[in-house]
Amino acid sequence: MTQHAHSLDPIDPFDESKMTLMEHLLELRYRLMWIVGAVALGTMVAMSFSNWLIRLIAYPLSGYQAQLQALGPTDTIFIFIKVSFTAGTAIAIPIIAYHLIA
Repeated sequence: MTQHAHSLDPIDPFDESKMTLMEHLLELRYRLMWIVGAVALGTMVAMSFSNWLIRLIAYPLSGYQAQLQALGPTDTIFIFIKVSFTAGTAIAIPIIAYHLIA
């Protein structure tokens, strides 16, 4: 009877989830590609309405007769890109959260 009890191996629930270092790196690459793709797609979508977003950001200044100023030669395009990227990241947050948690 003791021999029979020793012959039964305990079931390891994590046996199938053991991965090599290369498998971990490949999964990390896969998840990062999803995140980068989601942010890129969200940024492209946000670029279509970035003028509206910039007006929304500047709306609190409208009561003060203030105007936005570009102090450098590339500030206008960088503001457009930064607003689009920030909105694109906000759009992609569900996908980012899923891949960080999973």
